[in-house]
Amino acid sequence: MKLSIFFITELLILATLYVPATAAARLEEVVAEKTYSIYKKACSDSSETNAATKTLIYKLPYIQSRLLRSFCLLQNITSKDIDQFLLELQDITVPFEAAELFDLFIVLPAASAQEYSRLLTLIKDQPHATITMCKNLTSIREIDARQFIIAVEKAVPLPASGQWALSAILATSQTRITDFEQLLENLSQLSETQQWIMEKLVTTSSLKGDIALQTIAALQTLSTSAAINVMALLKSTILPADQTLHWLHKFFLLPTKEQEQIFSAFELQDKLSLLRIYGEGTINLIHEINRFHDITDGFGREISKTTLKSFSEKQLHELFARLHPEVKIQWSEPYNDAVQANNFTELSRILHQATQQSQQETVVELTSANLYVLLARGTQLYTSSFRNVLVPHFKKRLQDKNKGNLLYFLQNTDPTSIYTSSFITNLARRGQLAMFMPAENLKQFQLLDLVVKSAYASQSKVLHFSASFPELFATLQPQARSYFIEKTLEILQQDLPIRSDLIQLILQHYMAQKMIAPTDYQKIAAVIEKRGVIDTTPLNRVPFQDWLRDGRLSSLSIFQDDDDGYTSYISNNMALLHNGYAPGLSFEFSGENLSIATTDTIEKLLGNMGAKPYEALNQLFHLSSKSPIVIDWKKTVSKVEITHSTGIFQDNIRQLGLLQKFWDLGYEMYCQRGHSYWVGPQLQIPMESLKLDTALAKNKTLPEQHFLSLGSCGGMESYLELSQIFAGQVDILATVGTGKVTINNQYNRILFELAASHPHLSSWNEVAQLTRPIFTETGGSDYLQPGSLPALLHKMIFQLQHHDDH
Repeated sequence: MKLSIFFITELLILATLYVPATAAARLEEVVAEKTYSIYKKACSDSSETNAATKTLIYKLPYIQSRLLRSFCLLQNITSKDIDQFLLELQDITVPFEAAELFDLFIVLPAASAQEYSRLLTLIKDQPHATITMCKNLTSIREIDARQFIIAVEKAVPLPASGQWALSAILATSQTRITDFEQLLENLSQLSETQQWIMEKLVTTSSLKGDIALQTIAALQTLSTSAAINVMALLKSTILPADQTLHWLHKFFLLPTKEQEQIFSAFELQDKLSLLRIYGEGTINLIHEINRFHDITDGFGREISKTTLKSFSEKQLHELFARLHPEVKIQWSEPYNDAVQANNFTELSRILHQATQQSQQETVVELTSANLYVLLARGTQLYTSSFRNVLVPHFKKRLQDKNKGNLLYFLQNTDPTSIYTSSFITNLARRGQLAMFMPAENLKQFQLLDLVVKSAYASQSKVLHFSASFPELFATLQPQARSYFIEKTLEILQQDLPIRSDLIQLILQHYMAQKMIAPTDYQKIAAVIEKRGVIDTTPLNRVPFQDWLRDGRLSSLSIFQDDDDGYTSYISNNMALLHNGYAPGLSFEFSGENLSIATTDTIEKLLGNMGAKPYEALNQLFHLSSKSPIVIDWKKTVSKVEITHSTGIFQDNIRQLGLLQKFWDLGYEMYCQRGHSYWVGPQLQIPMESLKLDTALAKNKTLPEQHFLSLGSCGGMESYLELSQIFAGQVDILATVGTGKVTINNQYNRILFELAASHPHLSSWNEVAQLTRPIFTETGGSDYLQPGSLPALLHKMIFQLQHHDDH
């Protein structure tokens, strides 16, 4: 193996860490002696080398010592240049690997002290990718020092992905200086993902010369989604590396319609390979789709209008640059006009519309097989992305390609059922399965075979399916319903631990709901009689009596500092005000170090609440976004003091403190308001910390049955995890669909008022009857209240697990 000078010297330095101190000192002395020797030889025209200079050289750190050596070896260098450089070295800091770069630079034609200093400035504080690229730039044929500096200046702005791609090409191809400009221009036209692909293709497929240049040109036409899938292919071991180029040109670079045709004609092995490639690419593709749900930051979080309005022109350009390529072309002119005119209203409209269009374009590029895999593996897809974008596109593609026949599609797309179970499960958990159910009995039977196989495969899948059973039942023909029940009874009688009890509870529930034909009812009743009826009374109990022991009911609602949070905060507090709740500063939850000026401002705003409520709440929202302010809204109902505390999410540390106080103060209800990606920071992450750090971890039961109101879309996604965090001692309001501000506002308020005015209610079914208008009048059929089948099943799991533990 051929070792570079850099590698040998690095080993030398590392060796000093593993030898006795005296030997290490001797090695350092050898390095210093060599540097001093080179210095003396370069300064032979001067007799003024003194002891102080020698001492200075011997004290140089290794990197600076290496730099001095290379500087001394420049052509036509003078002792005056060297001594000046030696003084400047004290303030020069460069990465370790930069030493080899300067060794390569000094042998370039016309290398001088001026270019050397310029290069030092250019690579100062640069990352490893940049230093590596610069070293490879020295290999360009016929390049001199001046041209090299120009090349570095032009190449440094490339992102890391582009720098690595350029490094790979230069390391494997004999690029001439006359061709470099075009190479750099072509690379600059690629997205970061495309640049990453190029680098991997060069290193794994031995792309060289004209073929490399042709591939760069071809990659410019690679769609965003296809690029993500090719990247997944290159990272995986699904196919041999030498086949990647073939797949790129013969499949991924083709239009989506042609890809569909090719996939249909694939042999089984090629279909399976592509499905696995799609599976590997889901995480990045989900991120790409989710981030276009609104104008978002680099973490996919919504950017509020207020924040957007404060953006500089550079920040706005960065947002625009992240849009889908086709969308950028369409909106480029109106966007630039709005920026030039400083028209924020128009700019905001353009960015919102272009962002939504980018999401649609990203999904349009996908093949139906890719959509299928995304729906199967897309548990991290936002509900809005899943239900409002992917499902409609998939349904249309299914109609166009297979005349709406899901069974035919599954048999031809995924013959070995790699993703079939997950696909059906995810459609069910998001309430979308029923729309794909065929009308004919025979086809329903065939699809139900797949549903049953998937639905009862595990405890978690039973839970996910439970929310969709009513909708599924409604779409089935009577004979298909009987067939489904027959298959369900077969699994029930296998006596699977916990799972069979869950399945029995499902059947009991639908018997009570009178959704089952008499003959099926008798079959179920006979099986249940043998097993024994499950008593759901403890699972359905309302904790009002426990809550009212101290004569108070208290909730904490946390909103987010974005447009959705602003709307929810204003409407919720306005509703409390209009329903007789009086606001005041919360001394329990507000920050202890609020300034007197801030406190005075809050008191004035609260004082103006009656006369100018909207203006006061608007100011209060923006003030609470910057300071740890929580407002208590109080009202007495039937001699019970009700308090709804409302605030804005600040940060993880502050949130942890709020939840700790929530426990310590014995609050009954926590209301999470905001998008689904805020459930983690608001609840899951801090609650896990509290379980580890407090009495919650010491095998103590929680003080009482708590209530969680999840305002986010697809709150069912977090249902199981939150039930586990609260050890099953929690009742939850959530939705499998879109969260509605009006429903969350009303339910959270009315629940406590019901508890105060109807303390003897015994079951959640009774509460559901009294709160039904909230959901029926506002289209809230996707909501799941306590006492619903999924709620009973979640509680039952903890009950059974607790019983097994004892």
